[in-house]
Amino acid sequence: MVRINGVRVDSNIKPNPVLKAGSASKDSIWKANINGEIEDTIQGDIGDCWLLTNLNCLRDTKWGKRMIKESIKSDGEGGAIITFKGAKPAPMTYHITVEDIIKANESGIYSSGDDDVLAIELATEKYLKMRRNQEYKRPGEALYGNGYSVSEFAELLSGKKCAYHFTLPPLRDSLKELDRSHNERMRILKEIEKHPGEYAVRVDFRCNSMDGVLRINHAYQLKKVITEKNKKYAILVDPNNSSKIHKLEVDTLIMYLGLMEVTEAPGAEPNENLKSDNEIAIEALKREGKIQ
Repeated sequence: MVRINGVRVDSNIKPNPVLKAGSASKDSIWKANINGEIEDTIQGDIGDCWLLTNLNCLRDTKWGKRMIKESIKSDGEGGAIITFKGAKPAPMTYHITVEDIIKANESGIYSSGDDDVLAIELATEKYLKMRRNQEYKRPGEALYGNGYSVSEFAELLSGKKCAYHFTLPPLRDSLKELDRSHNERMRILKEIEKHPGEYAVRVDFRCNSMDGVLRINHAYQLKKVITEKNKKYAILVDPNNSSKIHKLEVDTLIMYLGLMEVTEAPGAEPNENLKSDNEIAIEALKREGKIQ
């Protein structure tokens, strides 16, 4: 959230055009709030739901919150210093100035609500441009659509690998396969419920729900699983507005689920109960020497 004379300004309200960004000095009338923490945001016009959801997933775990805090620092002049310890081929540091933040905020293209998120968006855009070595003509274009999973982004921030597990939609619509997929996902969701705040969980959906809450080709955070009156519910966060949560019965969630990715803390002993049926089957074949 950009501040003018210390007052928070909603990103949807254009600042007075007389007030122009000058040098990023400490007494500038333009100030940004860089505190190393991820607050609620609203997705902008670019399709970077993957990035905003990754940040939302990480901020709600102790280890992920620490990763973010260590990756972003104030430059003392309203801007931010972003460090990607896991960048390839070597760690990278980006200076996002207060002018960069103001310009991005005014564009309406990037997210609004938290300057730390905006600074990370801009740094990630710079990194992806470098990595992909492609010409991007429009602001935000490098962030659109196909980005990193939570585990990949956590490694980019910290330089540390995280154990992760993922389940795919049913391979076919036979009753046996649907039942297997349901049991697999229910097993994993129950494990997530047992360990609130320990895992970063991202989901997407294979079709739109009737009520419009769930949309295909869109990433959501699965914040937690709860039980109320003998019913299990999933609490979802939509990056379009992360201040609002959606409470969904787990059976309904499973019916619409496409991909579900569960990321564990770096260095943690992998939780066997989070492994997908496919992971378990492959490990069994390796033990039997049937595959390498």
